[in-house]
Amino acid sequence: MKTNKLWNRRLTALLLAAAMTVVMLPGCGSRAPDYTSGTPWLDSNIDGNVTPDTEVNLKDDFYLAVNKEEIMALTYEPGSMIGTAMDETEKLVEDNMMALITDESFTSREAEQLRAYYHALDDWETREPLAKELLRENLDMIGNMTTMKDYYDAVHVWWSTHSLAAWGLLTFGVDVALDDPTTYIGGINGPSLILEDAAEYEERTESGEIAYEVNKQIYEYGCEIMGFDREEADQEFDRMITFEAKIAEHTLTQEEMMGADAVAKLNNYITVDELVQMLGESYDLKAELEDNGYFPERLMNYMPDQIEFIAELLGDESNLEDIKNWMKVRCLIDSTGDLSREAMIHVKEIAQEIMGTEDIREYDRMLLSQVDQDLGTFMQQAYVERYASPEMKEQITELCKDVIAEYRLMLQEEDWLSQEMKDKAVEKLDAVTINAVYPDKWEDYSGLDVTGMNYYEALQEISKFELRKACSMLNHKVDPEIWLEDPLEANAFYNPLNNSITILLGILGEETYTTDMSREEIYGRIGAVIGHEISHAFDSTGRQFDKDGNMIDWWPEADSGAFEERVEKVRTFYDRIAVYGDKYLAGAKLDGEATADIAGLQCMLRLAEKEDSFDYDTMFRSYAALWCGKQTPYATEYRYIYDPHPPEYLRVNVTLQQFDEFLETYGIQEGDGMYLAPEDRIKVW
Repeated sequence: MKTNKLWNRRLTALLLAAAMTVVMLPGCGSRAPDYTSGTPWLDSNIDGNVTPDTEVNLKDDFYLAVNKEEIMALTYEPGSMIGTAMDETEKLVEDNMMALITDESFTSREAEQLRAYYHALDDWETREPLAKELLRENLDMIGNMTTMKDYYDAVHVWWSTHSLAAWGLLTFGVDVALDDPTTYIGGINGPSLILEDAAEYEERTESGEIAYEVNKQIYEYGCEIMGFDREEADQEFDRMITFEAKIAEHTLTQEEMMGADAVAKLNNYITVDELVQMLGESYDLKAELEDNGYFPERLMNYMPDQIEFIAELLGDESNLEDIKNWMKVRCLIDSTGDLSREAMIHVKEIAQEIMGTEDIREYDRMLLSQVDQDLGTFMQQAYVERYASPEMKEQITELCKDVIAEYRLMLQEEDWLSQEMKDKAVEKLDAVTINAVYPDKWEDYSGLDVTGMNYYEALQEISKFELRKACSMLNHKVDPEIWLEDPLEANAFYNPLNNSITILLGILGEETYTTDMSREEIYGRIGAVIGHEISHAFDSTGRQFDKDGNMIDWWPEADSGAFEERVEKVRTFYDRIAVYGDKYLAGAKLDGEATADIAGLQCMLRLAEKEDSFDYDTMFRSYAALWCGKQTPYATEYRYIYDPHPPEYLRVNVTLQQFDEFLETYGIQEGDGMYLAPEDRIKVW
């Protein structure tokens, strides 16, 4: 369930970043560097680079040759700056979700809850005055603070009522320990940053500028609605940025969070008593936690330097005015879109104008997104009951088993691994849990009922229910049958904390898997995805975890050195690729996903060898079509900084050129753009 950000499992979310798809990102306005100067291939994913006159030759640029017409035909969904081959699959899922709301002939407890909440969201006659009243109460509470104790009391109230987000500098959650992934423990975080990345406060990129402008204009608009002075609003926003910059100095950057050593950096623990001692006697933290039933035996302390700095801020009364200003700005930004239907739409229009997207989402889809965010488990259960296919679940499960079986042979045949390491790797592989399409067991939400409530009553009921549920998980064993992932996402995951592979229902459609696909199409599409995810068990991050999900060093020293040598070759290879101009890729950020792409296709080619009269051309074209996409120039720059996946055209071209089967199928030879000499190839597995 995705309702309460306070309880998001931060560590798990980080580890699940090794996923197949990339999150849709904001677009931007006009910029005009030379995006056509990439080497060794044109970045054909950048909108405008491919035109009817663009010449194609599959021996020189296979991705472009296969996808040229489709790239030019792709359009952007409202509010998006990326168009992909899988957009239709995602749109079908959203259409089906909307039907659960509108089609009252489908009756289930879950569907009734979804409809009740949707109608409460749409009842602006009731919702608007309550939103303004509640916001005014919270802003008054912030404004009336005269001592740090007033701050502590306000945070206590917000946590206890949970009608809105708690705008405190510390948040608490539930996670699993790296040294015991079978048990839930607590977690402590500092605040999210308005510019998203700590690095943006030192040297702002265009992404940071856009985040700054969007949030500043939303804040100004919210101040205007609430009757505050606009000039003062500008000063307050910039003061908030200056305050966050101090916190950012003690916060891991996004680049640091994407490194193979990120998990080790986050692997820190603290007890409540130690935290109480750090915060000092003036903050009665124990009472706050106990009043809310939060009794962790220990907490994940993700960023100790950040938490120590926040403790220093809270221990100095002279920081109160900066903290109050920060709370006011963040509170108003978060709440402005709830103040009226017009405000909700205008907030989206502000982002649209600055980001350069063509349209905003339709009103009913905005409400649907909120329903899915706040009542995700109900949405998932209702969707699976109505639309999911048990036959597809069985078929995907069997395909996963086939891939795992072939990986077992791959590992056993690796000549650079010792026999000891082969045995350990196969043991981990054999312990992989397969989560196919949708879960067989759901979290128990029978105690949550929002029928007959207005929006704020329902939101508070949801929040309190989530709080009770999360607190009840603390210090108890993790139920391995309960998925952490939303089955309606268009995605697939490997999770090293429980050594599981998950292929979600939302990714299965015309571009990935249908029951009437040929074996060649299956191998080039969903088969390659499954192979990709399995290989994450043995990439730079996954290899740090054993078969039970414990973070321990289980590799013999010689094997570890051989692995690093091979991965370093992957990094160096990508370091030499320029997406455009002087923008060279960072291999250290991409090696996990690049390695997984190559290993996944390697597995599929091994399976293909066992098929009679296998059509390699169909398989390779299917693989290229799977990654067909285009994006605005800014999206390319954003992903250049933040995305651990190689650009799609490289996920195809670099991956395919590693294999003799590909070169031989098309007669590719030295001198062709797709040719790569055997000694230059970068296969790890």
